[in-house]
Amino acid sequence: MWPRRRRRRIVAWTGRISSWLERTQPTLVIDEDPFAVRICQRFMWGYRFAALYSTRLRIPFYSAYVLHGCGGDCFIREIVTAVRENTTWFIEPQLSNIFSEEMCMAGGHADISRNQAVLSDYESTSQYALGQLNPYNYHSTYSALSTFTLTNAVPFDHKFHQAWLRGQEQLKQLVGHMSGTAYFITGVIVDNSRTISGGRVGVPSHIWTAMCYRRRSSTGMSTSSFSLGLIGRNSGDNNAIGGGIRVLSLSELTTSLRRSYRTAEIKIFYRNCPCSKRRARLMQERLQVRLNVLR
Repeated sequence: MWPRRRRRRIVAWTGRISSWLERTQPTLVIDEDPFAVRICQRFMWGYRFAALYSTRLRIPFYSAYVLHGCGGDCFIREIVTAVRENTTWFIEPQLSNIFSEEMCMAGGHADISRNQAVLSDYESTSQYALGQLNPYNYHSTYSALSTFTLTNAVPFDHKFHQAWLRGQEQLKQLVGHMSGTAYFITGVIVDNSRTISGGRVGVPSHIWTAMCYRRRSSTGMSTSSFSLGLIGRNSGDNNAIGGGIRVLSLSELTTSLRRSYRTAEIKIFYRNCPCSKRRARLMQERLQVRLNVLR
């Protein structure tokens, strides 16, 4: 459980997602490197999403979040556009011993870059783009703005980044109109041979997403609940349909991650997201059809 005491939003990995999420929220149990820390991303007086961050690689292993959509608060788009155009990103103050309960700007603070990436790390490369694991357009108002933190960012190959953004949009369109709740973990597979900024920031070999859609009925969990996964190689030389992004079952994605991390201690969602297997296969097929039209 996440501590409630002041200045304890960052804690050692314990294998459970933060207590501000419900019991059906995702949890990832994995043998990470010893420099991994867990962060409840707090912005504008509220916890917005969770992340597991590597202070050695200076990238997140994953971000965990809930699809909120735009709702009636789409005015935030103008603010998000301004943030993107001004390349203004937040940093996590407690990674740098700055006394602040919320993410903040880097200006005026010394020694920010010791444990986390800074914008100059991404400005030093032309091959990779600054991309989000938790996408801003899955949220509204302050939750959308909170995704513009460098503890939610990894280096994406430019070409693959465009394919991944299109894949995320198709997944959002698939579930965005549904009345249940979609829980997500988007993470990376680490490649220790690739870095940017003189070895400061790691470049993932793959990006993956797991989704658990839950809908309750009067008799319990609805048969419309389902899960699925996406995975793609973070490379620009993939000319496959859909940008090389594959749609998998949750079980298949878990197996793929276990092979990559060489450990059996991986469980992406709490109780493996119990749901209808028939419904899951149907939604995987629908998403694959959507991706197949993308070039």
